[in-house]
Amino acid sequence: MQKTKITESKKQVPKTKKKKLIKTKNKTEIKTQVKEKEKQKEKVQEQEQEQGTTNKKKKKQIQTRMTYFQDLCKAATFDLKKYRDTHNSLIYRNLKIEIPMVLLLTVLSFTTRFYRLYTPDSVIFDEVHFGGFVNGYHRGEYFFDIHKLMLSASAKIFCPDYSAEFSFATIGQKFPNNDYMCLRIPTAFIGSLLCPTLYMLCRVLNISIPVSTFVSIMILFENSAIVESRLIVTDPFLFFFILVSIMFCIKVSRLRIYSKLWYFFIFVAGITIGCAFSVKVTAIGAIIGIAFHELIFINDIHKDWETTLRHILIRGFAYLIPMLLIYFIGFYFHFNLMPYKGEGDEYSFDDQFIGSLINKTDPLNGLPYRNPLSTVPLTTKMTLKMQQYNMGVDGGHPFSSNWTTWPLHTCTVMNYWDTKMPNSSEKRYVFCLGNPIVWWFNLAIIIFYLVYFFRGLVSIIRNKPQGILKKYSRSQYFWALIDSTMLWGSSFFIMYAISLLIYAGVPRCTFLYHYTPILLTALPLSALVLDAFFKSFIPKKPLKWLAVALLSIPIIYGYAFFIPWIYSFPITNEQFDKMFWLKSWHA
Repeated sequence: MQKTKITESKKQVPKTKKKKLIKTKNKTEIKTQVKEKEKQKEKVQEQEQEQGTTNKKKKKQIQTRMTYFQDLCKAATFDLKKYRDTHNSLIYRNLKIEIPMVLLLTVLSFTTRFYRLYTPDSVIFDEVHFGGFVNGYHRGEYFFDIHKLMLSASAKIFCPDYSAEFSFATIGQKFPNNDYMCLRIPTAFIGSLLCPTLYMLCRVLNISIPVSTFVSIMILFENSAIVESRLIVTDPFLFFFILVSIMFCIKVSRLRIYSKLWYFFIFVAGITIGCAFSVKVTAIGAIIGIAFHELIFINDIHKDWETTLRHILIRGFAYLIPMLLIYFIGFYFHFNLMPYKGEGDEYSFDDQFIGSLINKTDPLNGLPYRNPLSTVPLTTKMTLKMQQYNMGVDGGHPFSSNWTTWPLHTCTVMNYWDTKMPNSSEKRYVFCLGNPIVWWFNLAIIIFYLVYFFRGLVSIIRNKPQGILKKYSRSQYFWALIDSTMLWGSSFFIMYAISLLIYAGVPRCTFLYHYTPILLTALPLSALVLDAFFKSFIPKKPLKWLAVALLSIPIIYGYAFFIPWIYSFPITNEQFDKMFWLKSWHA
């Protein structure tokens, strides 16, 4: 019995060991499984954290850009301190640099426009037409032209004693006295304001001082702008009002909506737009660009269509009412300053309007032929008649050029005036041509901007993160992610493109100087692209000024080389031939 008990006990020991071994094995397997599961969970958590961090980063980037976009576009709160710090205000920051820079640019601009303004002392090119229009205002004799020439009446303000006896019959006709100077001074004065105005426009765009200075140098030494500013023409008024209207529209976007300042600046912007449109209809390109600019800033993802539509209507009427007011007031004075019949009667379009004009031989007593039309219908008919006549002008001109040749400056340069020096083989000329360096440089910037814009557009469309902005459309997502250079640049590019393409539908002959206001809309775009380049690759201010100095050298050369053509210095035939850089410049 004892043996059997011993054997049973012996047999029982390994069973317990086996059980313990099985338990330990099971525990180790469970532990390994638990560890594997924990590792898998940790990997999943790490992946989720990585995805979460990337999504958070993308969300933060989008949120920062969205907040920047909203602050930039809608300016929800108008805080002077915040405005000063964020927008680099001309008034509140860098006054030690700003004021001397504006004064220096203004002095240089007045120097380039007023230098030798008295020469030549004879009629130059379009002065034949515009001088006659000034005479019409002074004599009160009605005239007709395809442009609205109310701004020619500024000569009546600057020259109250002007006799209006000179006929302006032919190009080269010598002036009998110095009265022509008081007719050239208004255009030279307005043309001199282009440079400081462009500088202030760039500063309102928050462009750095070196880049703003460089862009101002481009218009300072732009030959066609200088030549047009030295003649009795209205083009400098068009240039000036285009720049001022753009500047005030940008200023409006910086202010709190519906505030007193907002209404004030939008009213002033509408007035300047009306002034530009009253000079020439070609200002429509800048007006469409401004409208596009306003539509971009109205696009608010937090508001419904009703609110957006209300914004569009309010802004539209705020711009449109002062614009039309200036337009009709200009025509009101235009008609009332010329009550007598003149050379423009043959282009008159309405018997009722002809009857309202007074013949100098008409008796003082009696009733008028018909009741005169009111200003609004008369202005509407006159506008349609001017555009109809403009489209119907036939015939070519030896100095005309196609709009496709303007950006590359392969167009024909215009000989405004020439005369031979007495007892010498030298001649004096006045040529209208652009600064080729400025024109080519801006074309290169525009091409670079288009490449940059479409690359950004494609990358934004392809890299749209799923699940983050599902409730927003692609257009809203695009404008949220787009940076300020592309945003502001799109408005200026549309101004440039529309202003240029308008001439594709103009059947009459066009000239080189028609590109000058188009170039003005491209200069802020060049400033934006250069400023973005400088901020990325040239962060230090001394290097920025060095780059500006180096870039300005060829521009100054493009001005200095053609000084004999601008200020009518005598030159030989050999010098004259060397001044034609391209064969296409010859008529």
